[in-house]
Amino acid sequence: MPIEELSASCLIPDDEIVLAKNSDHTIEIRALNDILNESREEERIVKSFSSVDDVDQMIYSKVGNFLMTLESRISNYEKAEIRYVRVYVNWDKQSSPTQSLRARIAGKITPMKKTLEMIELPLQYNPTSIACCQSTGNIIVNHKNILQIFIFKYCTNDTTKLQYIDFF
Repeated sequence: MPIEELSASCLIPDDEIVLAKNSDHTIEIRALNDILNESREEERIVKSFSSVDDVDQMIYSKVGNFLMTLESRISNYEKAEIRYVRVYVNWDKQSSPTQSLRARIAGKITPMKKTLEMIELPLQYNPTSIACCQSTGNIIVNHKNILQIFIFKYCTNDTTKLQYIDFF
């Protein structure tokens, strides 16, 4: 099955596949059975949302039900590649195709309501690869010979009592 400009993919439960396309910064969740049965293109997409930058690597974590990406872009100032590790949460609760993406920094900002969120991990170095523990949700970010570990936690907003996930 050819998919235009596919840059990363991963499998998730319920027989779905996640595909990232850099041409339009789209992350699509598709039913794997529809792809195997070669149904029409429009019927295959279950949900979709935009990534912030080009997705180079993508991992799904069952713990916390999040999609983690290694994304990159070329800096306008230095003309060098800058890479980010981002976690997309509440992607399965998407209410409309034009739903806005709320951004926050891990361990710094508390969400006020449940919406599609992108959590950016605060990194000390330009990452080269990512990994996620499937039993704890903890994340490892690699930069050459340096590892940064982010601990997954369920948290509660003191004001709204909203439960959310975060990384420390």
